[in-house]
Order: sequence, then structure tokens, then C-alpha cells
Amino acid sequence: ASSWVYWLAVSTTPSGAPEDLVVEAITNQNLPKVRAHAELAAARALVEAARRYQRAAEQGSVDAQMTLGGLYAAGEGVAKDDAEAARWYRRAAEQGSVEGQVTLGDFYAAGRGVPQDDVETARWYRMAAEQGHADAQIQLGLLYDLGQGVPQDYSEAVRWLRAAAAQGNAAAQYSLGYAYFHGNGVPQNYVQAHMWFNLAGTMGTVQATENREMVSALMTPAQIDAAQKLAREWKPTE
Repeated sequence: ASSWVYWLAVSTTPSGAPEDLVVEAITNQNLPKVRAHAELAAARALVEAARRYQRAAEQGSVDAQMTLGGLYAAGEGVAKDDAEAARWYRRAAEQGSVEGQVTLGDFYAAGRGVPQDDVETARWYRMAAEQGHADAQIQLGLLYDLGQGVPQDYSEAVRWLRAAAAQGNAAAQYSLGYAYFHGNGVPQNYVQAHMWFNLAGTMGTVQATENREMVSALMTPAQIDAAQKLAREWKPTE
């Protein structure tokens, strides 16, 4: 048994009880009580941890602000409060935390703890995207593709998808292949479409592999060879 379970079992059996009684306490009639004690101890520890993070967050610690936001979002150690979670994520985001910026963008996109606002969503995703966050780059690219919170601009959508794809993000690679296949934001190019579908497929994206086979049927053998060579030689950016 783990040390804390052993201690709790000992604390609920008579002083000086033999080892076999302690084991019985752990494995038999006192186990619900042991679990209850453990759960209470864990809850108290979370409350105390939340208080410590609160103090550090108020002093400007970005890590503490992000952790405290997560505690409020999950309702761990504090009452669940999405508005309070958003407030602490904002504090971190305003200090340049890329994870805070992405999370705040997510909150605005979902209307969680803040009013749903596509413009604010795009603003915070852009901040994170400019710091090189691949998921933020994808989300910003999709906003440009849909014209949500930003003017619809397929070329700008491709620019951000390319930035994420260059980091090896499979979702961005798939989306970039789709853009080249359909000519959205870039001239239609089956070689490029094949290459990006191929790269995404090697990362486990099944639909990308299926799309690669679909575009292959529209290509010459020389084009397929060129696309395969590009895929072999491709390397993610540092």
C-alpha cells in the first residue's frame, strides 16, 4: 500500500494494532473511510494550492496566472467560474504568454466566461500566431478562410496555414493540400497538393492519404515523381 494509505489505515485502527490488522483496515472494512479521508485531504490540498497560486498570480507570475485560470475553469480548489478563469488568462496573455493568448482566443470563440466575439478571437489568436504557435496559426488561417472576425482573404488564410504546416502540423498540411487542390488562395497545383497530402498522411491523417490517391489519378507519372521527391526532401522549420 502507498504510504498515505498506510498512515490513514493506522490512524483508524487501535494504537499498537498488529500489521495484519492494518492490512485488513486497508483492504476490508475501513477502505471506504480511508478513501473518504484521502479525498478530503486531496480537496484541502487543492484549496491551499489555489490560495498559493492566487497570491503568486496577484504578484504578476504568469505561470501562476495560467494555473489559477485552469483551476477556475475546472473548479478545482475554487468554485468553478469561467469569467474568473478568463480574467486570469487575460492577465497572463497581456504579459505575452502565448498559451494565455491562445486560451483567451478559445474562450472568445466559444463565448466562455466572456461574450462570444470573433474579432477578439482573431486578435488573441493573431498574437499567439505571431509568436509561432502552430494551433493559433491554424485557427487564424481558418478565420481568414471563413471571414470571421477578419475580412475574408484566402491568400492570408494560406499564409498562416503554411506557417503552421512548416512546423510539421498535420492539420495545417492537410488544409494546405486542400488549398492547392482547389486553388483557394494559391494557384491550383496538383504537385503541391500531393506533397502536402502526402506529408499529412505520414502523420496519420487518413483523409489526407485518401486525398493524395484522389489527386494522383489526375497527375502524370512525372508529376507524381516530382511530388514524392518534394515530400522526401521536406524538413520542418526549427
